[in-house]
Amino acid sequence: MTVFAAFQVILQRYSGAEDILIGTPITSRTPSEVEPLIGNFLNMAALRCDLSGDPTFSTVLRRSRDTTLNAFSHTDLPFEAMVENLKFERDPSRNPIFQVMLQVMPATELKLGELEVSTYHFDLKFAQFDLSLHLYEGAGGYSGRFEYCTDLFHADTMERLSLNFMHLLEEIVRDPEQKIS
Repeated sequence: MTVFAAFQVILQRYSGAEDILIGTPITSRTPSEVEPLIGNFLNMAALRCDLSGDPTFSTVLRRSRDTTLNAFSHTDLPFEAMVENLKFERDPSRNPIFQVMLQVMPATELKLGELEVSTYHFDLKFAQFDLSLHLYEGAGGYSGRFEYCTDLFHADTMERLSLNFMHLLEEIVRDPEQKIS
């Protein structure tokens, strides 16, 4: 939730928008019949971020917590159903609802019985969203990468965004009560 809140702030600083939608994958293992199954049971959640009123980072964090917990309590609602029920004109050149994604992968022991499994990161050669931040928890902390649409962003812009994001995280630790402006 802290990274989610910080990601909102950096997006607000770059875009000037106070109302931001960020997508995040969430796991859904209900109904209970699917709990023992092996497979990818992901659903996308659209998290609406309210950055109005020049809040402190602590306020953004509280808002983020409420938004995240609310979204996680509705994991059974398929993303496709949400898209179908919302009344807006679809543009096939854009993802519906949100164009920015945050994925935070917790550290997990990857074993299937006696079989050890390791992760493999590969480049799809295209970006699924305009901008994504992927974070992976490891023994020494988190590592991450930005994935972006090269038609919209240049590599030097993403390098600057990455450095600014790290600086923002340092400032948040230093003084979480400072205004996001």
